[in-house]
Amino acid sequence: MGKGSGSHSLDARLAIEHPAWPTIRLLTRGDIQVAQMHVRDFGFDPGSVDGLYTAQTQASLRPYQDRYGLPVTGLLDRATRRELRPGFDHRPKL
Repeated sequence: MGKGSGSHSLDARLAIEHPAWPTIRLLTRGDIQVAQMHVRDFGFDPGSVDGLYTAQTQASLRPYQDRYGLPVTGLLDRATRRELRPGFDHRPKL
């Protein structure tokens, strides 16, 4: 596969050329589905937990990111995925 051929190659090249690119590897449908389950467990509504990254999924990530002090992008970037761990809630106990 030559340089620039295929979407995976393009995404990997953009990740290297643009440090702010959210991730080097592409997320699988399974990755997205797990993130949807976890964001729902934290009390946000990602819509259907089907592994499809929809506008609803993106909209549910923004308030999650805001609450936990992450850059509010709506993207399922590395920092957001790291914080989306089941049973791990950063909110102060009242």
